[in-house]
Amino acid sequence: MVALDHRRVTWSLLAVLVLLLALFLRTHNLDRVPPGLDGDEMFNGWDALRVWEGDVHVYFPANYGREPSLIYLIALATRLLGVGAWTLRLPSALCGVLGLALTWSLARRLFNVRVAVLTTALTCVSLWPVLLNRVALRAGLQPVCQVAAVYALWRALHLGAGQSKTRAPRPPGAVASRSRIGWAAAAGLFVGLTFYTYTAGRLFPAVLILWLLLVWILPGGQPSRHLSEDRRFWRTHGRQLALMCLVAGLVVLPIGLFALRHPETFNQRVQELDVKLRQLRAGNFDPIWRSVKDMLGMFTQRGDWDWRYNPSGRPVFDWSTGLLFYLGLLVSLFRVRKPAYSLLLVWLSVMLLPTVLSIGTPSFWHSVGALTPIYLMPAIGVDFVWEQVARWSRHFDRRSLVTRLVLALIVVVGLVFVAADTWQDYFGTWARHPEILDVFEADLAAAARHLNGYAQAEDGAVSHSPLPVWISSNYPGDLSRMVLRLQSDYPGPIRWFDGNQVTVWPSGWAGQDVLLLFTRSSPPNPDALAVLEDYSIYRENDLAGRPHLWVYRVPGHALSRVPWRFAHTLSGRFAYNREMLGYDIPEQVQRGIEVPVVVYWRVPPDVRYDTADLPFSFVCLRDRAAGRCLEKASHYMAYPIWDWTEGDVVAQRYEVPVPEYMPPQATDFHIGMNNRVGEISYADERLAGAQLLAGPVEIVGTVSVDSRWKADTPILNQELALLDHGMPAELAPGSTLEVSLEWQAVKSPAHDYVMRLELRDRATGDLAVSLEELVGTDRHPTTRWVSGELVYTFHKTRIPPDLGNGEFDLYLVLSDAASRQVSRDPFSLGVLSVSGRPHNFELPEPEYALSADFGSSIRLLGFDLKKVAPRPGGEIEVVLYWQALDTVSEDYKVFVHLYHPFIPGGLPGQHDSAPGNGAFPTSSWLAGEVVTDSHLVKIEPEADVGLSKIGVGLYLPSTGERLPVSVEGQPQPDDTLIITEVEITQN
Repeated sequence: MVALDHRRVTWSLLAVLVLLLALFLRTHNLDRVPPGLDGDEMFNGWDALRVWEGDVHVYFPANYGREPSLIYLIALATRLLGVGAWTLRLPSALCGVLGLALTWSLARRLFNVRVAVLTTALTCVSLWPVLLNRVALRAGLQPVCQVAAVYALWRALHLGAGQSKTRAPRPPGAVASRSRIGWAAAAGLFVGLTFYTYTAGRLFPAVLILWLLLVWILPGGQPSRHLSEDRRFWRTHGRQLALMCLVAGLVVLPIGLFALRHPETFNQRVQELDVKLRQLRAGNFDPIWRSVKDMLGMFTQRGDWDWRYNPSGRPVFDWSTGLLFYLGLLVSLFRVRKPAYSLLLVWLSVMLLPTVLSIGTPSFWHSVGALTPIYLMPAIGVDFVWEQVARWSRHFDRRSLVTRLVLALIVVVGLVFVAADTWQDYFGTWARHPEILDVFEADLAAAARHLNGYAQAEDGAVSHSPLPVWISSNYPGDLSRMVLRLQSDYPGPIRWFDGNQVTVWPSGWAGQDVLLLFTRSSPPNPDALAVLEDYSIYRENDLAGRPHLWVYRVPGHALSRVPWRFAHTLSGRFAYNREMLGYDIPEQVQRGIEVPVVVYWRVPPDVRYDTADLPFSFVCLRDRAAGRCLEKASHYMAYPIWDWTEGDVVAQRYEVPVPEYMPPQATDFHIGMNNRVGEISYADERLAGAQLLAGPVEIVGTVSVDSRWKADTPILNQELALLDHGMPAELAPGSTLEVSLEWQAVKSPAHDYVMRLELRDRATGDLAVSLEELVGTDRHPTTRWVSGELVYTFHKTRIPPDLGNGEFDLYLVLSDAASRQVSRDPFSLGVLSVSGRPHNFELPEPEYALSADFGSSIRLLGFDLKKVAPRPGGEIEVVLYWQALDTVSEDYKVFVHLYHPFIPGGLPGQHDSAPGNGAFPTSSWLAGEVVTDSHLVKIEPEADVGLSKIGVGLYLPSTGERLPVSVEGQPQPDDTLIITEVEITQN
């Protein structure tokens, strides 16, 4: 009895030492390794902070949906210990240690104390469990609940130990019954809780169901005759199992109801499983078979390839531990009739299904439900070897103790090597790998540490007055600031921008210094380096030796000036948005490269925005022949609008692609802004509603590419391949027919080719429209093309307004410079359907009649006022009646402006559109036609009260040029006709 107690104390002390080692490995330098917070950790931490604000869920829907258990544990930790990477990860680390303690108890009860020691020790020092328990991710909680559920179920079904020689005496029958009931309830509780841990936990009940069926089908096993002595299994254990199912059902009920009400949200993370299942249902077994092979190979050959979860490709076990794993698997198969072994086999098989069905097999994270049986297998293998050696050494009394000591020493040395390998691979290789530093945003963690420790030193004294801070990161609108908030308690104002795209020169801040921090994801660009280099105070490299933090402190007196000099100045602004200062563009650019365009702007005092419709800015390269953009560089929230402060000056850098197919020409860049409605109006002292064009810029060079023509591609005169073409399928009379042609030179052409477009009536063959133009441009005719050169050409011609409805064939005819046709037959580009609208020539009776001429072809006959609600936030409908004095060759836009009662140029309301909201383009008007044109002018909610004038006019969208307006021969100021006045009131 004394020897037994001594052995128990020894094993207990050993268990405590293993758990202490596990605690150390899971908490050492926890706020530095991993080197920052990744996106999933950030979402979990952010939701945890909002829990105390009342944002409570049984299933958190953001970030593709997440189970809540870890989030609530993090909420508790941050409430008690404050916010930081360490406290976010502490619940996972502690749950990992708790899981080890439960694994010890389970393994001792299923097998023996030797298996318990080996399993717990191996799990303690192995890389996969260590990495799993050092991140604030949900998967780490699943093994804990599973082990607790299995342990409680085993105790509920038979209270005795498995093969343990330290078996406790059985309690009396009544006590045993009550104890079994309690353990059954506990088993149900933890089975239910697995649904709240991780998505793969939804499969865990299948493990218990299949195991219980297997125990029932395969009677006769040991160690517990209570489980298998006859086929009265369900009668014997039915009450405990029913109670377990009842408790599990009650625990699962809340999340189950959520799943029924919101199946799309609840199943977002399992959608990827459907890919392989669909292939399986279609009879394609190859993807599943490859996944099975990859899954089987993850133990000793190739592990998870994702650096985020594993040093890429590192298997679960080294070769020696892997041999023990396979040995334990074989032992379990041979002893499958024993409930403990059948449990492990079912547990392992079922919980590996998620990784088999996942995209990117093997996945350690999706295999986490099988972690416990995986690490039990090597322990069973060692235990089997121990039993065989002990049986053999009994014949040699003197060698028996020595043999067991040597075997124990080998096991200990093996565990030391595993621990050393884990330390090196985790803290050395994995934590320093560039991909890990990027995924876990080590640069933002460094910024947080710098701000946390920052103090302004002046004359040897420390001032704790926080400075305003601007931080450059690649997700300035939301994610980056959320990651920093979880790691820094810096009290000063922090604003964000993306330094890849913009450099912010903050406004004066009443003479106060400011800090600008750039992170590796958005390092200082050339515009920043040009003005900030003299203000650098700190730089830091990451663990891979790469620069990842730059800190600049700009003195307050330097902020009052604009630090950049612009090559071209501007003096206009986009409506309720940025005030343009200037731009830098190259004078000449090569085809097929990206060119920098830097736009300078300032934050004006009256910025307005709608968070549901935030604008994006762009710069695009225009093709003058096409009159439209070819390639575009867009920025969205490069400097979030809610972080703007009045007077900030911004240098915004766009890398604009120059297409290889763009022919050499003199052109310009289009600088603009868009929202959901369309392009935001730009105005300067000359024009309103015009495009902001920056130029000119010369496109030069030739680019030869590999041949792109196919066997059926038309080859004209053995020199030009017509790769593709584009044309509309339907147009209205008076509109513009636009045709794009994609050419490639089969060889250097010997002629300057001319192409002719012919639009012919399909029924009669009569020519309706003809257009003849040079292939290429005057600067770059076909004789200058090189072999393999790719060129897009654009061609426009107007459909006559009086052309009748019908179908027309569009043909391409190619000729040389001497007008000799080089194509045998015209090449058909397609069929164009021309369909006109009804035309009205009846004179109207407007509510307010007048006569004003716009140019020489358009007259305004009068207008009506409807829906008049002249108050802030209200609207006014203005109906205009136009008459065409002659056909109009251009498509003009109509503007209706509500002018500010006090501020010159202020527009508290406006509406710009083509007549009839595009239904009656001016190019389709016939002489004498009358057009009714309605405009709904919405008044800004912040509009000032007072007497406001309403003005109308027409302008070309491409240039902003307005048509001159005259009344009885008298020109109107600003080419605007003031038609009436309205009183804006509060009521």
